[in-house]
Amino acid sequence: MDLEGMLAEFYQSQELQGPTQSRVYHVSQMYPAHSPSDLTRTICCIADQIVESYPGSELIAEEKTQQATLKAALAQALLDLARADKMPDQLAAADALLAVLPQPVTSVPNEQARKIAARETLLGHLIAQIRRSLDLGTIWEQSARAIAEAFNADFCGILLRQEDGSLRMVHRYAAEGVCSPTELDISVHPFHQLFPEVAQQAAPTHVLRSCDLTRTSSPALTRQVLLDMGIRAEMTAPIQVEGKTWGRLIVGQLAVRLWSDDEAELIQAVADHLAMAIAQAELYQQLRVRNADLDQRVHERTHALEQALRYEQLQARLGNAIRSSLDEAKILQIAVQELGATLGADACHAGLLTSAQARGSENHNTENRSKLDQITVQYEYLNPTLRKKADRKRVSYLGQVLKPGDWPQNAWKHIVQGLPYVSVGTAWGALSPSVANKGRIVKAIHNSTATIVYPIQDDQGLIGILSVLEESRERPFQESEVQLVGRIAAQCAIAIRQARLYQQSCAQVEALTHLNYLKDDFLGNVSHELRTPLSSMRLAIQMLSHQVSPDRFNTYLKILETECQREIELVEDLLDLQRLETGRQALCPYALDLNEQLPRWLSLFHASSERRHQTFTLNLQPNPLPLLTTEVSSLKRIVVELLDNACKYTPDGNHIWLDVQGNQQEFVLKIGNLGVQIPSEELPHIFEKFRRAAGQNRWATSGTGLGLALVQQLVKRIQGSIEVSSDENQTLFTLRLPQLKSDPAKFDPEML
Repeated sequence: MDLEGMLAEFYQSQELQGPTQSRVYHVSQMYPAHSPSDLTRTICCIADQIVESYPGSELIAEEKTQQATLKAALAQALLDLARADKMPDQLAAADALLAVLPQPVTSVPNEQARKIAARETLLGHLIAQIRRSLDLGTIWEQSARAIAEAFNADFCGILLRQEDGSLRMVHRYAAEGVCSPTELDISVHPFHQLFPEVAQQAAPTHVLRSCDLTRTSSPALTRQVLLDMGIRAEMTAPIQVEGKTWGRLIVGQLAVRLWSDDEAELIQAVADHLAMAIAQAELYQQLRVRNADLDQRVHERTHALEQALRYEQLQARLGNAIRSSLDEAKILQIAVQELGATLGADACHAGLLTSAQARGSENHNTENRSKLDQITVQYEYLNPTLRKKADRKRVSYLGQVLKPGDWPQNAWKHIVQGLPYVSVGTAWGALSPSVANKGRIVKAIHNSTATIVYPIQDDQGLIGILSVLEESRERPFQESEVQLVGRIAAQCAIAIRQARLYQQSCAQVEALTHLNYLKDDFLGNVSHELRTPLSSMRLAIQMLSHQVSPDRFNTYLKILETECQREIELVEDLLDLQRLETGRQALCPYALDLNEQLPRWLSLFHASSERRHQTFTLNLQPNPLPLLTTEVSSLKRIVVELLDNACKYTPDGNHIWLDVQGNQQEFVLKIGNLGVQIPSEELPHIFEKFRRAAGQNRWATSGTGLGLALVQQLVKRIQGSIEVSSDENQTLFTLRLPQLKSDPAKFDPEML
């Protein structure tokens, strides 16, 4: 029987219809037993592999060698079978077949060593390609092509499992004729659907092989996906890192292909190294991310430290300015200049309440004060590096006024409560028609893209504001920047309060110096006025102690009486002034007929005026005047004191006049004189205590310097007003008196 007949008989005896599975046997593995039945099964398996290994096309050299080896093994098996059955014909046929077939590898160990060396060389080349980069994209690109070329395959794909369970092909190498996987909807298929046999295992480690996908038992979805790509044979290995399956490495062939155990071991080794490369690349990426995060943190920390250093230096410079100067204007200009430059803001302003408003606001609560206060911009900083826009010129806001109605409601509420107001973007809203007609600073604040407004205040109330504006860009202010503005505002409040206290101290020192001068002058005047009557009385007493004639006795007695009365009046003036200042004396108004009393009061000065050739004029309108209801003693003292001053300071031969106008509501008395003019700088101080006319000889004119101060207090007592004017060599006192309610029960005729 020939060889083909023997093969047919073996197929029929085993009821074989063709190859049932794809297996490769080495020659050393084909002789586990020597019984006829074992040899028969071995021959059938070898025959199956010979049939499977022949694809119907011209074989390459390696495949021819493999087929020759299989045929040699078959012949050796037939020979052993013939010897066991003692069949000479089969023995002769086997010997003849061995003689004509190509010789197989005679040294199994040498063949294994060669395969191992080739495998290690190929694996080393693949590892070198895989480990050439730590970038995953580069690893995919280099690995896919190198693996496909190493396995002499038409396709190589690397699929990774995503967090949602889907499978995504991160890279592939495909020869001509392979459909691009980007045209296939692979990513939508969950991993367990594409590879259910893998998903069902906790840690799959085996390689899946299929020599013909049209006859394989692989899942339909997997087979269909690969067949749609044009792949006929495929081998896939799991990519695992620390027991966790990350994906699959797939190599494919357009034609039917038998995958050997060496190739299976090789693709698993490549997949393991690919997994390590992926792990290293991911660790490298994590390290890069951590390094980038660390660099970012270092950069942010460095920036924060540099910012804190700049802020501390700004506060130190401002503190030095406060310590080295008590000039409010200089300190505030330094504050806005340094603050604006440090923050890189477009503008920085400092606005203050006027001193009168600031004093008035201390006596009002917050609600009432917010209706009264207004802020004037007195110091500013404009960024010199800001590019000028074509439709807007940068203008100064110095002198611009901000009223409570100019602010957004919340902004002013924050300011009067001592809180900062911070806005970004359109937080302030569009300009209302009323605001649109306001000043430039109001429009600038409303049009700013970012604003910080911080109140400058202390324990005594609001002093002003410190504002930072961004006009050209929109940026949120950091908390540290807002805190810096608050600290600078607090330093400004301290500087302003110190400067104003210093100014007040200087003013008080100057006032005390002036008061001390006035005190000395007053003591000199009072001592002169007090000693003059006393000296006269002493002299009169001495003369009376001697024996004198009755005429001389009466003369000395008259002098003593007159000087004593003069001394009493001087002391009473001092006491009256004290009582008027304290307001402890009750008012006693009464209806007075000035038509009768004025000539009587004027007669007191006839003697002195005639002696100095001074002329008096009394003019009444209407004539007669209506009755004036006022305190008689106070009015008499006022008129007499003013006339006395006029007589004292009017040069000889000049004119003095008294004009009186009256009605049922008010009386106006004007007392003037010619030949003397009070300097304009003295007019505001004319009614101060101890004040005497400048340029006058204090010893030539009697008086204590209390006369006009006493007049002013008396005018206030009877609810009137008094003014003084002096120009063109004349001086005029204007007295306005209202009609008071009469109280006849308190009238004393002696007051007239």
